Amino acid sequence: MSSSTLPSSAFEALLPKLLNILKVTERPEGTSNARNKQDLLTGIQTFREALNQARDLANGLPGGESLIEEQEEMIVILERLKAKKKYVREQEGI
Repeated sequence: MSSSTLPSSAFEALLPKLLNILKVTERPEGTSNARNKQDLLTGIQTFREALNQARDLANGLPGGESLIEEQEEMIVILERLKAKKKYVREQEGI
C-alpha cells in the first residue's frame, strides 16, 4: 500500500464503535452498575484509539499541510486540466 492510500476500513470502523457506546448508555439500568460503567469505559477507550488512528492516517496524507486556499487553488488547476483533457479527447474523437 502506498503512503497516499487511505485505508477506509479505519474510518468505517468508527461508527460501529460509537454505536456500541450509545447502546451501553441506553441500557435500562444506565451506567449505574459496575458492568455498564466498565463497558462504557472500554467502549470509549476503543473509540478513542480508533479515532486517533484514523486521525493519524488522515494527517499523514500528502497535501494535508497545505492551507485551504492552496488546496482550493490546486482543485481549480486540476479541474482545468481535466477539462482540457476532455476537450482534447473530444477533438480526437475518442
